[in-house]
Amino acid sequence: MTSIYEAYEQYLPLILEDFTQKIKTAALEHKKTTSFKLFEHFHARIKTADSMAEKMPTKNLPSVFRISSQADSGCHRHSHYYRLCR
Repeated sequence: MTSIYEAYEQYLPLILEDFTQKIKTAALEHKKTTSFKLFEHFHARIKTADSMAEKMPTKNLPSVFRISSQADSGCHRHSHYYRLCR
């Protein structure tokens, strides 16, 4: 069985690291300008493929999907960036 993340799985750690650094940089800048912390703790992770496969149906999303930027009758608009397609 292939991963629910398919070909994108290799990029997830890079995306997570980039996202994490942006959050931490913004928090540091906020603390410098206001002297208040935005948050006490920050923890980010990538859910395992098995955990995501279990979670998808609970959110009424297919456990197997493809990502499309094109209009498609089988697609659910998840955001303005991509669509989840059955």
